[in-house]
This record gives sequence, C-alpha cells and structure tokens, in this order.
Amino acid sequence: MLTDSQYILERISQGCVTLSDGEFVIDRLVKYFGNGRIRWHVEFRGHRIELTTGQLKKQPTFRRKILEQAGVLPPQRAGTDYRRWALDLRKNAIELPWRDRPVDVGFAIDRLASHGDGRWTVEYQGKAIKFTTTKLRRQVSFRKRMLAKAKVLPP
Repeated sequence: MLTDSQYILERISQGCVTLSDGEFVIDRLVKYFGNGRIRWHVEFRGHRIELTTGQLKKQPTFRRKILEQAGVLPPQRAGTDYRRWALDLRKNAIELPWRDRPVDVGFAIDRLASHGDGRWTVEYQGKAIKFTTTKLRRQVSFRKRMLAKAKVLPP
C-alpha cells in the first residue's frame, strides 16, 4: 500500500498532484471560540493543524498548511466546490471554549531542565525545545512552540 507522500511524488512525476476525494477524510474539526477570536483545529491522521477562519476559507492556504504539517495534499476542488466543502466542514465542527481544550492522550514531557536566568529546556520525544519562564507560563506561547518544534499540541 502506497503512503500519501509516495502517491503524491508519483503523481508529481506524472504531472498531477490531485488526491481523489475518497483518500482525504478529516477526522474532526474543532472550533475554539473566546479570547477575542475563533481558531480551528483540523484533526487528520494523528496530526492537529491549527488554522484561522481565513486560512480555512482559502483553498491554497489550507492545502499548504495540510501539506506542511501532515505531509499530504487534499484534493483540489473548483472554487465553488471548495467553498461549499469548507462551509459544510465549518457547520459540522465541534464547538469548544478556547480554554477547554481536549487533552492529548499520552502527552508527557521527558525532561525539564533549568539553565538559570529564567531559561529552560523541555525535552519531548527526542527534541529539545528552549523556553523562557514567561513562555513556559503562558499556555498559548508554550503550545505554539511545542507545535512548531515537536509538531505536537500539549494539553
């Protein structure tokens, strides 16, 4: 069985980068509201990809984010088809307040080391991520850095 990445590379070599509709199914979409703005988390094959409403509405941006973080290209749809698909997706999203985020199962930091002067290193799944005390305290900053470096959203 081919992986999506192998499938895409083969299709690129054949001049086509489109996945069929049946191969791209989002596990769930969570709409986080509160704190002044709406955020969307697309959960797809073990990846959680954070988007703004604008990124979800625009197909090129949506495809780029999914490709960057999950390594897969969703199917290319004609403009109106994509808008309808994105609208249906947003209508069926699970709504949660921003602070009541689902806890990621099995999220446990391997090691937390202090370097003095308010600097820390978090070790998680073989990746060392540096933080300041402020960034470690603020959940949003912490989650952003963990997601960017280790490709994981902590609880």
